[in-house]
Amino acid sequence: MSTPKRWTKQYEGTDNFKHAKITETLNKTKPNTEKEVIDIIGNVSWTRLSCSACGSDEEIAIEFIKGIIHEQDAIVICEDCLKNALSMINSVKVIK
Repeated sequence: MSTPKRWTKQYEGTDNFKHAKITETLNKTKPNTEKEVIDIIGNVSWTRLSCSACGSDEEIAIEFIKGIIHEQDAIVICEDCLKNALSMINSVKVIK
């Protein structure tokens, strides 16, 4: 889903003037690049994924979503944290 569509879905019917103005601008201009989105929204939060484990902003990460599409409902894991988690799992010896 495109950024304008995701933004509109999240802020549809808002009383917040700033969010309503951003919604209008996103839907009018239909931005195609990360820079255009950042210029309209004013930050990278809609173009990057913030890792739930280390807090880094990533272009590529795994996002686990259950239910509604809101940032607080998602768990995002960056490549480094995923590698660290897999390393920890692989280092544990199971005694049978």
